[in-house]
Amino acid sequence: MASAKKKSPLWEYFDINSENNKLAVCLLCNVNISRGGEGKKAGTSAMKNHLKSKHPDEFRAVNKEKAAVEPTTISLAIAGTSSSSFAKKQLTMTESFERKLLWDINDAKAKKYHYLVAEMIALDNEPLSIVERTGFTRLLEQALPGYKLPSRTYISQKIVPDIYDRIYEKIKLNISSAFAISVTSDIWTCLHNNDSFLSFTAHWISSEFKLEHGVLAMKPFSGSH
Repeated sequence: MASAKKKSPLWEYFDINSENNKLAVCLLCNVNISRGGEGKKAGTSAMKNHLKSKHPDEFRAVNKEKAAVEPTTISLAIAGTSSSSFAKKQLTMTESFERKLLWDINDAKAKKYHYLVAEMIALDNEPLSIVERTGFTRLLEQALPGYKLPSRTYISQKIVPDIYDRIYEKIKLNISSAFAISVTSDIWTCLHNNDSFLSFTAHWISSEFKLEHGVLAMKPFSGSH
């Protein structure tokens, strides 16, 4: 998958579906696109057509980038340079130029990391203020020079609600196809802030006979339990 991404600039706007390697997810509109197979059988034609019809500006940008890194045979012959060495030099020049530019907050590449940061906060129970911490911002500045961390307000008011809506729809879809559902409730105290919570969780068996669960509701619980 990594080698495939390096071959085509299309992968700036797509990512492999984490649940199905035969699908690619458009980072601009979150639509799943067929790759036609897995591994060597996978292709990018459907992704290219999707970008062309739904996102023409990005499609033109991809074609410009492709033209910049793929010189003609005639120009290579005149320069006396092999295509592989020229591509490597051109890619290095492009990368060095891009390292000086910060991605726009709504750029598809930036959005990908917005969601990864928000997921990290949720999964690791980190505070939203982590996006303002010196060590974390310095790490990302070195690892991703083109990426600028958004504010905690942007994360909490735009990215987190969108993640919530996606998970909500996914759980609702999975529950609607379940044959039977069991529910449980639990009370626990968060170790980070000592607040207590009451949860309501659904459990069911998927069509692949896998045990699934989803938290349907969770509210603060006052008093001793």
